[in-house]
Amino acid sequence: MSTQELIAKDLLAIKAVFFRPNEPFTWASGIKSPVYCDNRLILTAPDVRIDVENAIAQTIRHEYPETQVVMGTSTAGIAHAAIAAHILDLPMGYVRSGAKDHGRQNQIEGRLDVCFLSAVRSNHGRIGRLALAAIGCLRCAVIICRCFA
Repeated sequence: MSTQELIAKDLLAIKAVFFRPNEPFTWASGIKSPVYCDNRLILTAPDVRIDVENAIAQTIRHEYPETQVVMGTSTAGIAHAAIAAHILDLPMGYVRSGAKDHGRQNQIEGRLDVCFLSAVRSNHGRIGRLALAAIGCLRCAVIICRCFA
């Protein structure tokens, strides 16, 4: 069984995939879709979680071997980025959709050097508005980004 088939089976098994063909979901990007995958449910299923995080780590290792830090997008991508970074023994950080209005008013969290290359994981497995904003924010911080979805 391929990794894609395993994860699809896992997601269906934990009922993380929802279908509403007559009343499509609206994503944060404004895209309407008859299918929604609640990636937060992955965190509550340890067997599925390790399959997903190993697949993320394997993708980074094979497709982006130069990656030096794994960045998640807030909020759903933070846990996945942290676990994948742990598997890869890499630093991890995350990017908010906007700067905080308190504290240090950071949009990027984590102590990152400007020479780091990043892998950014978006919540919906595609490069959406929030992931693109995160990449833009990282580029503004002079961090060179590679993105996978």
